[in-house]
Amino acid sequence: MKNQILLAKFIFVYILFLSILTILCSLKKENDIAQFLKYTTLSNEQNFKVLYNQYKKNSTLISEMLQQNKEIMNILSHTKTTDKNLKIINQKKLLDNPFISYKVLKEVNIKELHFILPNNESYLFFSQSKIYKNYSSNFSEITEYINQTKKPIGGFIQNDKLENITFFHPLFSSKHKYLGAIAISFDTKIFNNNFHTTNNQKFTAFTYLPNITYNKQLLSKIPHDKFDNSYSFYDYSDHTITTLIPIKTIITEELLGIFTIQNHSTYINNIINTYYISLLLFYLFFSALFIYIYKINFKFKNTIKQLAHELHIQEIILFKKSKMAQLGEMIDSVAHQWKTPISIIKLYAEHSILLLQSKNKDIKKVVEFQNKSILQINHLVNTIDEFKAFYKPVSVLENIPIKAVIDSTLILMKDELIRHTINTNIKGDTTSVFSIIPNEFKHILINLFNNSKDAFIKNDIDNRIITLNIINDYKYSQLEIYDNAGGIPEDVLNHIFEPNFTTKNNEMGDGVGLYIVKKIIEKIDGKIEAQNTNDGVCFKIKIRNIDFIG
Repeated sequence: MKNQILLAKFIFVYILFLSILTILCSLKKENDIAQFLKYTTLSNEQNFKVLYNQYKKNSTLISEMLQQNKEIMNILSHTKTTDKNLKIINQKKLLDNPFISYKVLKEVNIKELHFILPNNESYLFFSQSKIYKNYSSNFSEITEYINQTKKPIGGFIQNDKLENITFFHPLFSSKHKYLGAIAISFDTKIFNNNFHTTNNQKFTAFTYLPNITYNKQLLSKIPHDKFDNSYSFYDYSDHTITTLIPIKTIITEELLGIFTIQNHSTYINNIINTYYISLLLFYLFFSALFIYIYKINFKFKNTIKQLAHELHIQEIILFKKSKMAQLGEMIDSVAHQWKTPISIIKLYAEHSILLLQSKNKDIKKVVEFQNKSILQINHLVNTIDEFKAFYKPVSVLENIPIKAVIDSTLILMKDELIRHTINTNIKGDTTSVFSIIPNEFKHILINLFNNSKDAFIKNDIDNRIITLNIINDYKYSQLEIYDNAGGIPEDVLNHIFEPNFTTKNNEMGDGVGLYIVKKIIEKIDGKIEAQNTNDGVCFKIKIRNIDFIG
């Protein structure tokens, strides 16, 4: 009877534990999905703003070029004339001006060009297909704003459909006399196509709210008719993420429409699959663990071999956990290292286009830009190759120059070291060959570099230096790694290689880094020790030479 009660309690604890585990995994899944949707929203919103600002810059450039055209500005300086014949003559001159012809409008993707007087009267209206004289302007609110502020303004214009992005710029004569405004409009369809092409989206579209009923599925997913912020949601049926960006009127900032972005994403589906797979693995693992404990309690079976095996599994898990954490940091580092070369390549490409479009084509300069771009591309390739090499799960001993392993690690850590102004210095026998597992040894170096980096930050060290000294004698290949970060307290120094021992808070460390380092070195018959120096700490790694017997 007692055994049955104990078994019932055991099963209750088992079910309770798995229930809590399921809830925690589910919360993590939902949080990961929410974070990814938040990232997607921010990314799409940023891409939208970048393209919008490009149109804004184009309108500013066109406005400046118009004001620099003396003939056009001379005509506009006489807009207030009461002489109807003179007005007609001036309008005809404006129409005949080649700078604002249909052909030019199409070349720069301008849909409409509209000259508006301070009294909101339309002086002349151009479009790619039609011309309207004395067109009645419906921009009174905007005209009043420009009359008062003499500042440009722009945005999306409300009409039967959400068709135009219009930017209004004040016009001044050569004598700085205010003449009115020019409205430069672009087609939202072209904007939509540009966004689609630039960002490789599955579907993008403007939607004017009164006509949104054509898409009932989309309407049902909008929580209310009006919203202030962009947001994204995931459709589980077709694995698409939809981002909704509100479009507002220029002056009153009332909701005018939405910009809808849809793109296919397997990332969230992978999160969900990972959740179920992880849950299944957890169930299997902890079920096996509970069964094992049950047998221990009821059958008194406890073997040293089984405990050693489980300890080995835990060490593998800790090692993988530590390495995956490093991989995450290095992915961020590689991304940072790519940003500058990509920006430089873009700059060279833009300059080359300008040179080729100029009257005096400087081919020599274009070739020079091309060669420089190739050098930047080679740097990108080298960086990603080093990252891929670190990622490969190779566990075979190799005889390899330790300098090559150090250089490869420094490439992976380059951005992190630069970000924290840490200099490195390699000295000693740089030709020395170590018998090691290269990827695991990189893992060791990254751990030690990160520890030094944290110490530099904690102790607020200005001149930050990590020195690597290579020593080779008949018995051991040695690598000394020391910094000037202030050292480790003596009462802590004797415990740093113990598992789960850390002086950092939970967010900064879990106490497994140096423990894993020690295990990796011992696996290849090596030793590691740490001692304080005058201004820092020195880690000494000793690897037995293959040729040494004894």
